[in-house]
Amino acid sequence: MKRQVIFLLALAVLCFIQLAGNSSSIHAQTTTKAPDREWDGTYQFIMKTKMQVVFTTDIIDFIEKNRKDDQDVIINYSEFVDIYIVSRKKINSSDFKPFSEAYVFSN
Repeated sequence: MKRQVIFLLALAVLCFIQLAGNSSSIHAQTTTKAPDREWDGTYQFIMKTKMQVVFTTDIIDFIEKNRKDDQDVIINYSEFVDIYIVSRKKINSSDFKPFSEAYVFSN
């Protein structure tokens, strides 16, 4: 029993140190150049945390499945992230300007 308590305390301390270290550094890549892939610039992650959030490439499939033909949408992806998805109609319009940054931070 004593070993379990010590293990849990040590784990809690390590988790706290990890969270404290990550809270001040967000590794979000932003770009000001033209998008490289056809879907870049057609969505934005609205970050509601300063903690580091990791996305896999599956997020692109999720975005495309939730993209509407003629309506921009904001999807609540998680407790910490909303995703703003531009409609197909807007993307295909002649005056569409892709987002220059994939991440925005809300308070």
